[in-house]
Amino acid sequence: GGCAIGEQLPPTPEPTAMATTELLFEQPDTCNEQGSCLECWGWSSNVSGVIGPDIPSFPGGVLAVAPGPYMSNCAISMNSTAHCWGDGANWWHPYVPGNLSTVSALSQGAGIVCAIETAGENTTSRCWGRHDHGQLPPDGLSVSSIRTRHSLTCVILKDNSTVQCYGLSYLNDTTVKDPPASLGSVDSIDVGGNFACAIRSNDSVVVCWGEDSPDVSAFPPASVVAAASHDCHTGCQNSVCIIVKNDSLVYCSFYSLWVTGLGPVDILTGGVEGTFCAHQTASKTIQCLDHKTNNIHTLSTTPSNFTLQHIRDVQPGEGYACAIGALSTLEPTAAPTVPPTQSPTPQPTLPTLSPTPAPTKVPTQVPTNPPTKEALSEGEIIGIVCGVLAIPVAYGLWKMSRKCFISDQTPELAEQRVSLLM
Repeated sequence: GGCAIGEQLPPTPEPTAMATTELLFEQPDTCNEQGSCLECWGWSSNVSGVIGPDIPSFPGGVLAVAPGPYMSNCAISMNSTAHCWGDGANWWHPYVPGNLSTVSALSQGAGIVCAIETAGENTTSRCWGRHDHGQLPPDGLSVSSIRTRHSLTCVILKDNSTVQCYGLSYLNDTTVKDPPASLGSVDSIDVGGNFACAIRSNDSVVVCWGEDSPDVSAFPPASVVAAASHDCHTGCQNSVCIIVKNDSLVYCSFYSLWVTGLGPVDILTGGVEGTFCAHQTASKTIQCLDHKTNNIHTLSTTPSNFTLQHIRDVQPGEGYACAIGALSTLEPTAAPTVPPTQSPTPQPTLPTLSPTPAPTKVPTQVPTNPPTKEALSEGEIIGIVCGVLAIPVAYGLWKMSRKCFISDQTPELAEQRVSLLM
């Protein structure tokens, strides 16, 4: 299991299974070729607006997804355009500015969305929404990463990999939002409601700062850092988790059986309202932790009709989560528009073990009186004949099965034997 320390928060009760809602959205299988299929599921009420029928159409899937609070969701389509949707609890309705160009990253907080706009080699900041705590950074900063949450936004500057943050103006202390002078360049960053954490480049040490930031002095070197806060309307409850660099286990600033029950992971993310999600390397399963309510840790696994494999990202929102991957354990492949039919295809006249040119196999010549299997049981060996059979394994996916045998017939009869035996 993973490691954890309990100095910052008292041990929490054992997680109880929470009934997950049915999977409300499933992307068409045209996304399978890129491994960009999007599936979302929820464990709270009233999430259908962000994971259900109101979701925009993404025919080719998505590049990234950025779930948020207040029933809002955002994603980047395969043509690098941003889309946001959801209710926003009647006071925050996510939208995308009409003049936003192509983007490579999205982050969503409480009434704020930040993107990295792309133009050739240039990657610049672009944020919109609430600015009551000074959390909107200037547009056009040259950045390699951007993260936002409740009242804080931080970026990694592209030219020197250092951190710059904006927000927390209600504290009347501008130094709180700024990283320590000794931080230097960083590999990655994440933010909670009123604090931020980064992984220092030169030694992989995690450094956190801000209002009531968790104590991470005992953390081992990390490869990934994930931050989360909940109940920020009354004073943020802050948490941070990492993937330990030398063993890929999860290590957190709080005690939870969610942490100790995880094996090595390859994905770890934090979200709004105290949520974390992890993808376990060995079992290929996703587990998300939601400890918003009274700091009770509740396990949420994916619903039974969750179909994604080859997971490449999972992101939590408020009471729901979204994952990106392929729809099948088979290698992602373009699905045929119609099922294969038995139309004639050319066949080799010389012995060969090479695949036939087409995925279906039928004889090029069919005798007037086709022989039975018994009639083909004996005779002189002439060569080897192969055929390929297309077997449907899931909607829109086909498995190719190749069969060969030693033929004792003429090519015409041998081909008919393939038709009989396959």
